[in-house]
Amino acid sequence: RHGSFAPRRERSARAAFYVGGREYFGALLAAIRGARRSIFLADWRIYPPLLLKRAPDGAPASLEAALAARVAEGVDVYVLLYREFSESLQAKHRSGDHARSLRALSRDGRGRVYVLRHPRHLSAGQVFWSHHEKVCVVDQRVAFVGGMDLCEGRYDDLAHGLRDD
Repeated sequence: RHGSFAPRRERSARAAFYVGGREYFGALLAAIRGARRSIFLADWRIYPPLLLKRAPDGAPASLEAALAARVAEGVDVYVLLYREFSESLQAKHRSGDHARSLRALSRDGRGRVYVLRHPRHLSAGQVFWSHHEKVCVVDQRVAFVGGMDLCEGRYDDLAHGLRDD
């Protein structure tokens, strides 16, 4: 069809497209809450206090709280986090601070949190480079790929309202 090299694919209940952050973050929160063994996150920017669900749809829930609840139950969390070129230029998004807060989730839980940041740019011979992958894999069964960074400014819905009520 249309001169494509690939066979036509029928709609599948196994794949879904998320356009807005509200829908994506809601599905991601449900997957994280259902994790039994492992959660893998790779992102350009992760903001642990990010609210994945907001009122009036239910009790607010942050990424950090959702991960902490799973770690407490023995789920291991693996995070690949981009290291910005200069933390001094990023007052709110210092990946070192976020890496420490994520690692701290291991203290009281049965699970562990492993965070790997990219090497320092200058020592690695890379001046202006970044990865922009956005991946979350839960129990090696459910994956979210592409999409949005897990940081503020990404929560939106299809109405694109000007206020954040």
